[in-house]
Amino acid sequence: MTAGGENAVRATMIGQQSQLSASVFDPAHPVAQVRLLQGKTLVGSARGHSLRTDRPLANGGSDLGPTSGELLLIAIGSCVVGTLNGFLTAGGETPDGLTATVRFDAAAGAEKFGRILVDVRIPGVAGAEQRPELVAAAGAGRVTQRIRAGSEVAIRIVGDDAT
Repeated sequence: MTAGGENAVRATMIGQQSQLSASVFDPAHPVAQVRLLQGKTLVGSARGHSLRTDRPLANGGSDLGPTSGELLLIAIGSCVVGTLNGFLTAGGETPDGLTATVRFDAAAGAEKFGRILVDVRIPGVAGAEQRPELVAAAGAGRVTQRIRAGSEVAIRIVGDDAT
């Protein structure tokens, strides 16, 4: 992307930040907005924060950000690590280096999609592999709960004056 294009991306992202940061944050009902920027590059905004998604060069994109599938994996990993960090910290443990590696598992049999696998590493927490309460705590966040519950994705096409 050219310098002029990069400046246009920043201007668009700043404009979207101001639009969405004006709304009141409700953790039970978060709102995000995604817009086509150019080509296969999209910009998403929530609570005044913006990020780009894109496709790899091999898929016709500019590789300016993660794909939407990668963002889904990041959201799950962030949910798992954040929730588990809170659980461990509340119990007096120091989860320094807490890490989740999240990936799509290959689809098995006739299934269209396979599982999402999350491998969690908790350095310095003795016997972590033997503690089932850690698995329960790691899966207690809102993102993982929604996915496990099979939240419906309802898509509506609305008029161009809607926000």
